[in-house]
Amino acid sequence: MQLNVDYQNTKQERKQIAALAPASEEEFTVLEEIELLTSDIRSYANQIQTRGWIENEQEAIKRLQMMGIFDVPAIAKSMRLPCQNYGF
Repeated sequence: MQLNVDYQNTKQERKQIAALAPASEEEFTVLEEIELLTSDIRSYANQIQTRGWIENEQEAIKRLQMMGIFDVPAIAKSMRLPCQNYGF
C-alpha cells in the first residue's frame, strides 16, 4: 500500500522534526499528534483498498469531518496561532 511506503520513506524526516520540536507540557508532541491523526486516515484507506468499503461508514464520516487538525493544541501552537483563529 502506497501510504505505508510513504510512511516508511519519511522516517528520517520525522526524526528530524522530532529533534526540532521544542519541549512542551502538552501530552503529545506535534509529531505525535500528527501520527495519531494520520493513523485513522491510513486505517480508512486500508479498509477501502482491501474491502472496497469502510466499516461503520457513517461513524467514519463523522470522525473525519470532526478531525480538525488545527483543533489539536500541540499542532496549533506549532503554527504559532491560537486554535480558535482557524475557523474549523
